[in-house]
Amino acid sequence: MASETLTSTAYIKHHLQNLTFGVHPDGSWGLARGAQEAREMGFWAIHLDTMFWSVFLGVVFLWLFRKAAKRATSDTPSGFLNFVEWVVEFIDDNVRGSFSGKNDMVAPLALTLFVWILLQNTMDLVPVDWIPLTTQKIAALFGADPHHVYMKVVPTTDPNATFGMSFAVFGLMLYYSLKIKGPLGFAAELTMQPFAAKNPALKMLFLPVNLFLEGIGLLSKPVSLSLRLFGNLFAGEMIFILIALLFSGGVILGLLGGGHGAPRTLRRTFQSHLKLQIRRKKWKQHCSTLPVRSCWAWPVSVWVSVLACWAHGSSKALPVSRSFCRCFAPSSLS
Repeated sequence: MASETLTSTAYIKHHLQNLTFGVHPDGSWGLARGAQEAREMGFWAIHLDTMFWSVFLGVVFLWLFRKAAKRATSDTPSGFLNFVEWVVEFIDDNVRGSFSGKNDMVAPLALTLFVWILLQNTMDLVPVDWIPLTTQKIAALFGADPHHVYMKVVPTTDPNATFGMSFAVFGLMLYYSLKIKGPLGFAAELTMQPFAAKNPALKMLFLPVNLFLEGIGLLSKPVSLSLRLFGNLFAGEMIFILIALLFSGGVILGLLGGGHGAPRTLRRTFQSHLKLQIRRKKWKQHCSTLPVRSCWAWPVSVWVSVLACWAHGSSKALPVSRSFCRCFAPSSLS
């Protein structure tokens, strides 16, 4: 990116390449100097930028929410504390509406995933060249070639991160299903529906069909969740990269691309998603969840909520969730 002869294609490829560390074909450890070397490192290569930003944003989330939990009082909250209480109430309402059982892990897990993924998605709002250029300049001070220094700042544009989160949740789902229902109950859930019969012969006949249908539905959950999150954020990243390229042709062209092209692309994406939901004949179930499922809308909606919370900090306080306080600051309940 520092070179004047850099083409648009090379610029895009550079922004889509992760900072990869692994074993080279000759047996030495080091950083990949391009996409080809990253592929040669194989499965056990590590994307250092994805790991760094994921852990960093997770620590930021824990620090902010623990700080808010320590400051929680029975008085009227204001500012950031009001926003945190709104997030906790939002997660609590969603969990109560979709989970009727009793488990102390579900709500904290939902809160962690929501805020963690939200922070990762919000990194897409940082101008695409700021952090990569800064990283290149720092690496150049230590003698590295800046053209082979990569930095992707949005962890959710890396399928390794989205698949990791989805498989972790999938593993917990299987664990608690077996723990609560038992092996026989879990097996019955996969083999006794959707086709059921009272006749034992028909039950045995339907068993492989039910197992096939339910097995596909079960295994598709982590794949669909991870690919949906990755696809939405990858598309958003590509839009911002293309807008940055338009600015190379002038400010007016860049503003036209950012003000017209991106909203039109997002609008078409939303319309396609809407038509898909209608075709599935589940409009009533999905209509209320479409804005939440559209990952690119999360940063906008949350930051609008932040401004609203600060503007109305003196309004009626939202009750603080005691489970939230126990999770982040047990001493605040004493």
